[in-house]
Formats: sequence, C-alpha cells, structure tokens
Amino acid sequence: MQRNRLFLAIGIAVVIVVVVAVVVLVVLPTPASSPKPISVQLLQLSATSEPHPTVRIVLGNNGSVSVTNLSAYLNIGGIPGFNFPNVTAATPLEPRESASASTAVPNGALACGTTYAITISGALSSGSSFRFTATHAMTCAPPP
Repeated sequence: MQRNRLFLAIGIAVVIVVVVAVVVLVVLPTPASSPKPISVQLLQLSATSEPHPTVRIVLGNNGSVSVTNLSAYLNIGGIPGFNFPNVTAATPLEPRESASASTAVPNGALACGTTYAITISGALSSGSSFRFTATHAMTCAPPP
C-alpha cells in the first residue's frame, strides 16, 4: 500500500514536470532577437582606383545609443578590414548618423552584384559590445 502511494506520487511529479516543460517551451512566447545597432547602408566597389580597386562601406547607427568603437570586415580571406578611426568615445557615432571607410582590395577579388557576408563589431556608450554578421550586395561605383 505504501509502495503504491510512492509510485503514485512519483507519477504525479513526473506529469507536473512534463506539463511545466511544455508550458515553458511551447506556450510562453520566445523573446525576439534584439535589433542590430548597426546596419550596412552601402558596399561599393570602385574598380577605377589605382593601383588597386577599393571597397567603400557605409555603416549606419540605427540604435538608440551612441557607438564608441566600430570595425568591419568581409568574410573573405585576403581582404583587409575596414577601420573607423573617427568613431571613438570622444567622437561617437550618434543614433541616425553614418560612418564610412574604404580599403584597397586585390584585383578581381570582388565582383559587383555579389552578396557578401560582413562581420561588424564594436562597443556602445552604454558599455555593452556587439558582434554580428550581415549580408549586403556589392554595388559598382559609377565611372568618373
């Protein structure tokens, strides 16, 4: 008799655990991924630059907090990263502002119309940091 009560109690406990797990996993809404503080506004190849083509990137602060450090790179070997030396704690990138940077690339390394993965990282004035990968299509600069 006592053994049956023990099995009944264990069975009830298992059912309660399963019900709670279902409620947590299925019924409760999952939080949406937080919006990215930076967006790629332009990725442009200028094939007429000498002695090598250059790529220009424009990143915009679409968050509500100032950006105090910013860097980006194309996820392709042999392509230098983009530096944003004017984005600092003393001269932050404010919300709704944008910053641009250019880097020389090897001839033929990139193509207009191709979508590239870009890793963007930095720091916010709130003290938090961010790092994420976005994709953007390469455009061609108009000839001079």
